[in-house]
Amino acid sequence: MPGKGFSRRIEEVLALAALDADFRKLLLTEREKAIDSCEIRLKPGERAILLSVTDERLMAAIDGIRVPDEARRAFLAGSVRSALTLILGVAVIGGLLSAISIGNLVDSPEAAREASAISRLRTIYSAQELYKQENGCYAQSLQHLKVDRALASGVIGGYKFEFAESTADSYQMDAIPENPKLRFFRITEDGVIYQAQGDRNFTTTLGSRPD
Repeated sequence: MPGKGFSRRIEEVLALAALDADFRKLLLTEREKAIDSCEIRLKPGERAILLSVTDERLMAAIDGIRVPDEARRAFLAGSVRSALTLILGVAVIGGLLSAISIGNLVDSPEAAREASAISRLRTIYSAQELYKQENGCYAQSLQHLKVDRALASGVIGGYKFEFAESTADSYQMDAIPENPKLRFFRITEDGVIYQAQGDRNFTTTLGSRPD
């Protein structure tokens, strides 16, 4: 099991999401960007947990946090650290952690790579939705999407990102690992993420469409 410090940093991210509506929205739509933007420095395994957990469990964890009035006042006064301390002083630690099921995850580079791949697929999904709103169809190239240059290149973080299928109305985007021990992932136009081990025989659903 993770140690106390490990749990605390994850709780701080969740508490910040409960407190700050803008950060919460970013965490649910562009999770990796949200984690990088906050001042809470996570270890690779902590990052992997937050990147790989499903949207439903993440929402459940955030919704389970009570934000005291004094914490909101501290936040509005610019004291984020004081606000988080006040929130975590009344939060039920065990409930927050069980809601995102961290018990079996470890602090490993492999877990972090997989979690980052999942997060990048979510980023691609959000960018595709924006592209369709603006153009009436889905993009058929990563370079046409509003994503960072590294992701647009299609190779980042030990994974290759490529379209398995792509039409104006649908697509399948695959994340293919360089390391054969890592999982394959796929996201489709409905926002569902699938996983597979060893090849692209996607049979297991990992998560569902973001809200």
